[in-house]
Amino acid sequence: TAMIEAAGGRNIMDDVDSSWTRVAWEPVVERDPEVIIIVNYGEVTAEQKIEFMKSNPAFADMDAVVNDRFVVLEYVEATPGPRNIRAIRALASAFWPE
Repeated sequence: TAMIEAAGGRNIMDDVDSSWTRVAWEPVVERDPEVIIIVNYGEVTAEQKIEFMKSNPAFADMDAVVNDRFVVLEYVEATPGPRNIRAIRALASAFWPE
């Protein structure tokens, strides 16, 4: 949430107590994010995660999916460290493209 706010955005899940947790897809669909941030971490690649969202009818009407607004951050950019600066810039560019 801190990086999103530093980039001028608001985390649609900012009411969730833990920063590294799982949430069901239903609240994400209901909150209809304008931009989806994908952390490239784990066995499923960022590209596979994006393709899953684009091909799943449950997400078809979400603003971020309709407008193809995904930001991919590497794991090291999403955890505290000097690479956060680059990540915040990438987020700001996605949130405020003009």
